[in-house]
Amino acid sequence: MVQYQPLDGLSTPQLRLQFRLFALVTVLLPFFAFLSCIVLSVQLHSEESTATHCRVIRRNECRSIAFQVRNLLPSISAAIGGFQPQRYIWRICIALHSAPRLLVGLIYCHHYKYHLRRFDSLRNMINAAIALYYIENASLVGISYIASIEDRKVHETCFTFFTVSSLLYAILTIGLSASVTNPNNKYEKRSLKTKVFLFLTNVTSLVTAVYCFYRHNKYCEPYVYTFFALFEYVFVLTNMGFHLTAYWDFYTYEFNIGPEMLQKTRLI
Repeated sequence: MVQYQPLDGLSTPQLRLQFRLFALVTVLLPFFAFLSCIVLSVQLHSEESTATHCRVIRRNECRSIAFQVRNLLPSISAAIGGFQPQRYIWRICIALHSAPRLLVGLIYCHHYKYHLRRFDSLRNMINAAIALYYIENASLVGISYIASIEDRKVHETCFTFFTVSSLLYAILTIGLSASVTNPNNKYEKRSLKTKVFLFLTNVTSLVTAVYCFYRHNKYCEPYVYTFFALFEYVFVLTNMGFHLTAYWDFYTYEFNIGPEMLQKTRLI
């Protein structure tokens, strides 16, 4: 059954939206854009999107010819910002998903503060986690709207902020989630386990991508940049998956939207 908990005696809401659907759509927008940009880049701009500074010199009797080192996959920066229509698909989807993420962050903030209200020592931890969440979101917007071909330094700075804030946010979130998880709630338990798994995969993929990037720049070996791109994909996808665990954290929640836009209900 559904139990309504109106605030300030407001009337029954006119529109009910399950939070898990809201969380799913919020993550599916960048996921759709990500897949679209990779596929379109490979199909329409294969050589340009996989090109790097590395060249192989082949000599014959008459002259020397420089060839690109062979790669199969584009980096994310090349796929989302270097070509059209990929650039527009990515930017539109990121713009559409950024505002709802602000609401998700606010809900997490209230969720943690309510369940941990007797632990004043954790208040700063909660505030830090939410601040990192918003920094990550803002950095993602910066990465999306300032392509590396437009301003490489700013793009790289945004990416650094995104990477650091997402990792720190994940660490704090796992700690907070472990403190509020109800052992009798299968959704919350599944969410926490998934968070830990995705975080470990996220860190592993990041370290591996950095190694592949270093090796590519130093030795210019064929396909090493492809492995860099592949692990970069895993890093981004596990980040999306980590945020998707809100699907389980608030599995039984609904938005109730009436004339004043306002309430929260819980399914029981």
